Amino acid sequence: MPGPAEIAPSVGTPEVFVRALDLPTPSLGQARQAVAQQIDLLSPLPPAEAAVSVVLLGPAEDGQSRFAAGFAPRASLWPTGGPARPVTLTGKLEGQEIPFRFDPPRDRPVAPVARLEAVTIAGACLAILLAAANLRADREIDRLQARTDAAVALVQARQGEAASTARVAKAWRAAGEVRQAGVIDCALGDIVKAAGGPVQIAQVSLSGGDLTVTLAQPPSDDAATALRTLGLTAVAAPAAPGPAGSPPPPPAQTFHTTSAECR
Repeated sequence: MPGPAEIAPSVGTPEVFVRALDLPTPSLGQARQAVAQQIDLLSPLPPAEAAVSVVLLGPAEDGQSRFAAGFAPRASLWPTGGPARPVTLTGKLEGQEIPFRFDPPRDRPVAPVARLEAVTIAGACLAILLAAANLRADREIDRLQARTDAAVALVQARQGEAASTARVAKAWRAAGEVRQAGVIDCALGDIVKAAGGPVQIAQVSLSGGDLTVTLAQPPSDDAATALRTLGLTAVAAPAAPGPAGSPPPPPAQTFHTTSAECR
């Protein structure tokens, strides 16, 4: 693609106008044909009045080559009636002096094969530029797709973790409802509270929401009163048959409560 033009005076006369071009080829012949195809855009002089010289400067970015194209007025290089000899002039591009060799024009028609070759070269240059642009676009699309895939995988992992946590919580709640763990905790806590300290338990049975606790030792009168206040009902042992005047039955050691009473 043509770079910025630099108009600089030559070492001698006439004046040389210089332009920088980056082309996807190191061939000097192909560069000359590309300049000839675009001379109406590159030359500050009318194409019919401009003499052209192209010099290869070296490699440029993205695998392209840097060329310098010099333009000078034909009428000043080869005056009417003068000898038609090659002329070497010096121009400047970004402070660098560049010698340009201008060959006299040859009055011969351009062969159809040469025109076809120039068109083919221009098409190849355009195809190379489009291929490079498509390659960069494909790489960017691949990079964005990789980031999107990683984000989707992370979301799916988080959803799986949330589903696992929900299943565990549901199973925990279901087990608690079946085992009535809250009723047991409540009843044992009330027994310790009523006794005012540690209590030895001989047996615990749970059926549905009904809980029966048998103490290892009968509670004191105060503890028995506190148990009744807290919702635990004493279960009296069946009286053994005996003669009249037998001693009264021992105090109750078994107490009963339900999930409705103990919360």
